[in-house]
Amino acid sequence: MQFYQELTIQPGPEMPANFILSKIYQTIHLAFVSHKDAEDKVTYGVSFPEYSPEGDVIGLGRKIRIFAETEEQLEQLGLSNVLKRYTDYVRIKRIRPVPMHTSGYAIYSRYHTENSQAQKARRYARRHGIDISEAGKLFPKDKKGYQYPYIQLRSASNKHPFRLYVRKETANQPVNVGFSVYGLSNQSSVPEF
Repeated sequence: MQFYQELTIQPGPEMPANFILSKIYQTIHLAFVSHKDAEDKVTYGVSFPEYSPEGDVIGLGRKIRIFAETEEQLEQLGLSNVLKRYTDYVRIKRIRPVPMHTSGYAIYSRYHTENSQAQKARRYARRHGIDISEAGKLFPKDKKGYQYPYIQLRSASNKHPFRLYVRKETANQPVNVGFSVYGLSNQSSVPEF
């Protein structure tokens, strides 16, 4: 990843940062969808420089960086045009080369939460033709799992809201095998600085 463009969320009294982040990320996701290949991969990776998985403020922060191999790829994405509805709520910096000296690399991936006890019991009851209360006894109580920061999005296909949990891991080297239409990957890394 040689070039990037940084977005900064600018909340107002009537629009909290998380709400704006959700709207902007939904729009970026749709822009990525329009640039996907036959394998549903895009050349754009995303990072959250203010990512905070623990402490008093768990969240993704107010900054998003979109990475690409070339300046032309970011120009084709056209973030200024894509996000023109949100000019009062987001500041978009010009496309820049990634600094020569970075602090390392990170992998931002989607985290799927474990199914709850109730979901597992319903599925088991449906598949095996037994009562839900009986199936519920077969599964232990839910354990409080690790909570990752998330973005609240809405499915374009069925219009249901969902949480896109984002996990960050450090990476030893740059790897680019493509990103999902959310700009996330289980293998590809982006520079950290």
